[in-house]
Amino acid sequence: MLTLMSVVIFAGSAEFVVASQLAGAFNPLATFAVVFIVNARHLFYGLSMLERFRNVGRKRAYLIFGMCDETFSITSASEPPAGIDRGWFMFWVTLLNQLYWVAGCTLGGIFGAVAATSVEGVSFAMTALFVVIFLDQWEKDSQHLSAVAGIACPAVALVAFGADGFMIPALALILLAVTMMRPRIEPAYPETEEAGALGQGPIAADGQSRASDATQPECAPAARKLSRADSSDSSSLAEHGNGGDRA
Repeated sequence: MLTLMSVVIFAGSAEFVVASQLAGAFNPLATFAVVFIVNARHLFYGLSMLERFRNVGRKRAYLIFGMCDETFSITSASEPPAGIDRGWFMFWVTLLNQLYWVAGCTLGGIFGAVAATSVEGVSFAMTALFVVIFLDQWEKDSQHLSAVAGIACPAVALVAFGADGFMIPALALILLAVTMMRPRIEPAYPETEEAGALGQGPIAADGQSRASDATQPECAPAARKLSRADSSDSSSLAEHGNGGDRA
């Protein structure tokens, strides 16, 4: 059961919710509402990855399905090596993350039933994960308006609605704040982001693909040969033309 859930659902927090719901009365609407609230952050993951998922072909469906916290952190902040297609880079990152998750759930289900192990405090691992993701994005982004909005809006919602009802208002406030600050946020990101999403590899600061830059030294000798040949042809034509004028 754990293995099947990890393959089909592939959302750690949602699996915990489903497991707790299975122990009680069957209430699919309540389960849907709780899972939606718990995983609503994925809406923002998807919005921020729209350009990177453009023109990746059939891989796009799986990339959308396999988006999780760890995958988002890697694919949104990392560039593929020179000459590596961005779509395949994101695909393998997503697939490997899911395989690790499925293997961990399976091993946990097998050994957790026979080993008397205390898991007190392990739940803090998710908090630590989000802190690491936040700090990584903070260091790599040239603007921090969206990060500040992500901290301030939940704080305001927590004070206004309390710990039991602040999640949805916080998400709505974040969406509103980011939308209003969009004219100030977008200039901080290069316009070559879309070109990088087409699978051309990492984009240099001058707007050219690094993979293309790597091939320029190989093309330079051929270009010089063509240039010399053109110059020689031009000189020959000029000489013939002068001879004709003298005749």
